[in-house]
Parts: sequence; structure tokens; C-alpha cells
Amino acid sequence: MLLGAGIVLNLSGFVGAQPVASAKPLALNEGAITSFGGVKAPTRASRDATLSYTFPVEIASVIVKGGQHVKKGDPLVQGRDDEYRLQRDLQKTIAESDLDIQHAQAEVDQAEVEFKAQETLRDKKTSGTPIEFERAKTVLTVKRVELALAKLQSVQQKLKLGVNQAQLDRPRSRRPSTASSTTCLSRSGK
Repeated sequence: MLLGAGIVLNLSGFVGAQPVASAKPLALNEGAITSFGGVKAPTRASRDATLSYTFPVEIASVIVKGGQHVKKGDPLVQGRDDEYRLQRDLQKTIAESDLDIQHAQAEVDQAEVEFKAQETLRDKKTSGTPIEFERAKTVLTVKRVELALAKLQSVQQKLKLGVNQAQLDRPRSRRPSTASSTTCLSRSGK
């Protein structure tokens, strides 16, 4: 059973974080000691920060370790994203395919050939009826609309691919500013 996953990271220099009363550093290790002009001193977070998901997720991996320096935008925690990844890959296959456009273009080309043949017959007054000419003209118009629709759907599929990529990025917590991580109170599978 998955519940809304809360990840507590002790981050120095994080502005705008929500204080967490229950978050306490586990231990100060060598990696949490910073050098200032040749003098080594332990650094502490200006405040604890809670980064959490707005949806239920299982933690796949904690990417940062205590004492590791992280920059703005660095991934901190990775949630399970198998379903989102598969949806994105499926959408990518659909969005990158132009078979619908090729099919519609071939139908337009065929309709143009038939229309020109009917137009020639009408102009020479050798055979063909006005209704056959009008039918060929209408079919050509319909096929051109279908081609335009196929192109529109291609654009929509590419936009949907962007949505799927955004969903794939959701299970990643990223650092909003530069800081050092001293403690992460979450483990994979939680």
C-alpha cells in the first residue's frame, strides 16, 4: 500500500522551506565538515526542509548521500516511474510516426488524379457526367481536409508526448537551490 511519500532532507541554505519539528540529523560525518579558509568546521542546516510528492509514490532510490553538495535542479530522490516511462515511450512511438500523414497524402494524390481525369473528360465532352465530375471534386476536397486533420493530430500527439514527459519527471524531487545535504530520512521502497 502506498501513501503520500514524505521525504525529509536536512539541507543547509534552503530558503522558503517548511520547518520539520521531527527531523533530526542522525549523525555528523566527515562529509558534513566544510573547510573555511583552511579551518574545518561542521556546518548545520539553516533549517530542515520537507520535500514531498503531491501524489502517492514509492521511492525507487535516494540519489543524494549525507554531506553531498547539491546544486539547484539536482535530483534528490527518484520515485518509481515504470508506468509513466512506458506511457511516454508508447506516446513517443505514436508522435514520431508520420504514417497517417503519408496515408492521407496518398489519398489526396489519388483523388487529384481522378479529379483531373473527370475534368479532362468534361472539357472534351467525350464522356463522363456532371455528377461524376462533382463527385471527384468533392472527394478531392474531403481528402484534403483529412490530410489537414492528420497533420493536426500529429501536432496533438507531439504535445501529448510533452505531457507524458512531464508526468515522468514528477516522481523526481529536485533541489530548489544550492545547498549541502546532511541527512535524508527516507529509504528506497518506502
